[in-house]
Amino acid sequence: MPDDDFLQLESVRLSADGAAEMDGKRRIIFVPRAEIERLELRHGSGSERPIVTTILGLALLVLSGVPIWMFMNALRGNGTFEIKFMTAFAFIIPALWLLDLSLRRRWMIVVHARKDRRKLVFHKTNDRAEIEKFFSDARSRFGYGG
Repeated sequence: MPDDDFLQLESVRLSADGAAEMDGKRRIIFVPRAEIERLELRHGSGSERPIVTTILGLALLVLSGVPIWMFMNALRGNGTFEIKFMTAFAFIIPALWLLDLSLRRRWMIVVHARKDRRKLVFHKTNDRAEIEKFFSDARSRFGYGG
């Protein structure tokens, strides 16, 4: 059951219950308070696994370029081209999203838990002072250590 006493900035919610990244009213990521050892404010890649995300993004980008390469070869008379291969071009959308997530720097709260580490990302907010105030207020209000 979600906690009614919380502080939230954009999609990041901190409460006495735990730390969460929200999508509207639904928790996407949630770390219970009992598992949290410390919180850290950081500016960097928003991806949980930046190297893996970058590799996947690049692979999808290459895959989305294959139909264009095939079409250009067909125009030169080097083989045939079936229009159904153009659907692979749609892979450019997740490719660009994954590359943006792994390469563009964002503000985030890194939650250091007993067994792992999670990132709660501010996807739109870039105001460092606003984020630092939110982080400081939440830490003092809910007793999260640094």
